[in-house]
Amino acid sequence: MSNSTLLAPFAGSDWRLVGWWTPLLMVGIWFLVRLVTPPHSPHNTSEVRALPGPSRPWFGWLLGNMAQLADHRETLIHPDWFQWGWTGMYESLFAQKRIYTFDPAAVVYIFAHPDEFERPRDLRTILGHIMGSDSLVVNEGEKHRRMRRALNPAFSAGAIKDMLPAIYEKAGELVGLFERLIDDDGLEGYAAHPPAPEDRVRGARKIDVFKFAGNLTTDVIGVAGFEHDFNSLSPEDDSPELLANRFNRLVDAANGMVLLTEAQNILPVLDKIPTQSRRVIGEVRGQMERLSDVGTDAGAKDLLSLLVKGNTATKGDQHLSNDEVRAQMASLLFAGSTTTAATISFILFELAKLPEWQEKLRAEVLASDECPPFEVINALPLLDAVIRETLRLHPPASCTCRAATKDMVLPLSKSIPLKDGRVIDALPVRKGSYFFISMVCLNRLKEIWGDDAEDFNPARHADPALPRMQVPGVWGNVSSFISGPHACIGYRLAILEIKVVLYTLLRSFEFDLLPSKPDIQHFSSLATQPQVKGELGGQMPLLVRKLRGTE
Repeated sequence: MSNSTLLAPFAGSDWRLVGWWTPLLMVGIWFLVRLVTPPHSPHNTSEVRALPGPSRPWFGWLLGNMAQLADHRETLIHPDWFQWGWTGMYESLFAQKRIYTFDPAAVVYIFAHPDEFERPRDLRTILGHIMGSDSLVVNEGEKHRRMRRALNPAFSAGAIKDMLPAIYEKAGELVGLFERLIDDDGLEGYAAHPPAPEDRVRGARKIDVFKFAGNLTTDVIGVAGFEHDFNSLSPEDDSPELLANRFNRLVDAANGMVLLTEAQNILPVLDKIPTQSRRVIGEVRGQMERLSDVGTDAGAKDLLSLLVKGNTATKGDQHLSNDEVRAQMASLLFAGSTTTAATISFILFELAKLPEWQEKLRAEVLASDECPPFEVINALPLLDAVIRETLRLHPPASCTCRAATKDMVLPLSKSIPLKDGRVIDALPVRKGSYFFISMVCLNRLKEIWGDDAEDFNPARHADPALPRMQVPGVWGNVSSFISGPHACIGYRLAILEIKVVLYTLLRSFEFDLLPSKPDIQHFSSLATQPQVKGELGGQMPLLVRKLRGTE
């Protein structure tokens, strides 16, 4: 991806309502920022000012170091910055200072103390546009705790277990769809990008597994969450209005708002700009919220019914309003489908790159029954290890941000040599200090996982000596679902979906890299996506053929 990609929100259609004077607007904003110190830009401690980090380029007064990151969307940390250690400082738009860290002790502390480190305004703004201001993932403090208490019963282990039959049914539909795509040459055009001549292999088909994993996860959330089947797994219905397709448009629109949202964090008045991205996001969110208005059955076990029943039984001010209930289900529909689909896609990609691991995992799943019960599928060791390893390398939440709500001292597991010669073992910060946290970098630390930390190796998870340090996470010793009070509430459902889909697909198909060898990239932004370099939109094209003996 070129540096121009980072500037796309300023140059593309998203700014068509702003006009040619956009650069002048940005310069004007900068002068305003220089005249008044905004509340989110604290007078940093001497230790923060002396943190190691990149120098400001000549255009740093406008873009800071953001252009340097444009070609490193996998880690969102420039590779050159690793030489300075696990914690440093860079500049965002208009020379706003950002502390970046992937120090395990610092991240554990930040996630465990949400009242001291809350989501900053720019992150809450863009999440609020997508999921609504009443969503769990937008709110902080007591309101967040109240919502979490109301939601917990609907996401308990028992509630997730009851969803297993619906997930198996949808996984079976995905198998049937893949078989049709392989057998019917007339469906070749169903791919977003036509196959190159060398990708036309007899008995196999180029299939965008990310697209269809997204269709499946959207259907699963519909059935398990609302008792509503979106019927997305059909070549006959692939219109742009299909909810799964609109999710892709929503992610692209949200990614296009990242720089604009950074600017809004400096001057909130910019939040009034009527961009194309805002329009798309509003349309899709409205569709998601309308789906939450369906009636519920007193005996039903879908997530919405469980939430409504639990909410009805809640007393006093702990009760959720109807708008809050709708917002939670809209959030689940979006977040629970896109992130899970990306993880499934990256697993299949890693198994296609390393067929020896694919064969080992296939042997494990073929040794069990066709649709094993909850306890059996959760006890398969290699299936578990493959998922953990993929989540370690490709976390669906690859990064997040926090802002300090008071002056405090942040613990560190690794000392920081400062630019002024001092060495510190803890970092004093002021209220308003902005933290960029990279879970990708944390998950790949050699000090935690060994010298092969950048490699896909599921066997590492059988080593009792690993990880060597505490990893902030709720599952599998990886930080992919974050940790603490703001950890992903739906991680159990996501893990079960991933296990069932992998189990089912590997019993029927083989997955290989395409002969044309497209450059698959891990694109980290609001939602992590696999992408092909030079092609727009999220996708994971693989060569899929029926498993020998099942034709």
